Amino acid sequence: NLFGVWLSIRVMSGPRKLSFAENRARLGAAFQTGWDAAPHDAGAVLRALAQKRSAIVGSGASRSLAILAERALRAYCSSTAEFISPVSLGENWSRFDSALVFSASGDNVDVKACIDYGLAGAYDPLLAFTQNPGASILEQAKGYSSFRSVIGTLRAKDLPEREGFLGLLTFAEALGAFCRTLSGALVRDWSVLPSEFARWLDASHEWTCRHNLEIARFAQHKHVVALGGFWSDPVISDLESKWVEGGLGWL
Repeated sequence: NLFGVWLSIRVMSGPRKLSFAENRARLGAAFQTGWDAAPHDAGAVLRALAQKRSAIVGSGASRSLAILAERALRAYCSSTAEFISPVSLGENWSRFDSALVFSASGDNVDVKACIDYGLAGAYDPLLAFTQNPGASILEQAKGYSSFRSVIGTLRAKDLPEREGFLGLLTFAEALGAFCRTLSGALVRDWSVLPSEFARWLDASHEWTCRHNLEIARFAQHKHVVALGGFWSDPVISDLESKWVEGGLGWL
C-alpha cells in the first residue's frame, strides 16, 4: 500500500543505524570527541557551580551520567550538589541556586522544563551538556547571561549514521566532555585520560569475551537485584537502564 511504500522510502533515506559492534568500536573516539569539545572556560563554571546549592539533572540515558557528576563533585570539590530528576526539580526548583543539566538531544520536554526552572530561579550558573548542536535548550536559554553549554556533535541531525537506541556513543562523548571540564575545575592535567579510556575499553572487551557464557546465563534471568555503593550507583543506574530498554528483564 501507499503508506508502506512511504515508510520504506523514509527508512531508506534516513541515516544508517550503527550495529552494536560498530557502536562499541567507536566508543574511544566518542570519548575523545567529547574531550576535545569541552571549552577551556567550562572548568571555571563547574568550579563555581560546585560551591553553590546545585541541582544535577539527567533523565533516560543521561541519568547515570548525572549521578556520576554528583558523586564526582561531592568527592573532589566538597560540593553539596544533589542529583535530582526533572520531575522532582519542578517541585523543588526554589531550593537551588545553580544547575548542571545533561541531555543528549536537548529537545525532550522534561529537559526543556528544567531550563525553564533554571531561568525562573535565576540559576547562576546554569550549565548544560548536550550532544546536539541544534538542541532546543540552546535557543531556549539564548541571551541568558548565566547560561553556559558544552556541545558535542554525535546527536547532530545531519549525520549520515546514527548510534543505536541504547545511546552508547552520546554517553561516551558526554562523559569525555564532563571529565575534561572536571579536570579544568580541579586544575589538574588529565590529558592521558582519553588514551587510558581506550585501554580500559580493550580490557573490558577482553573480559567480556572470556566470560561470555556466564554473561549469557546471567542474562536469562528476568529479575535481577543489583547492589552497590557510592561510586557504583552510576554503574547500576546505567545497567538498569540498558537492561530494561534492551528487553532483558527488570533490575
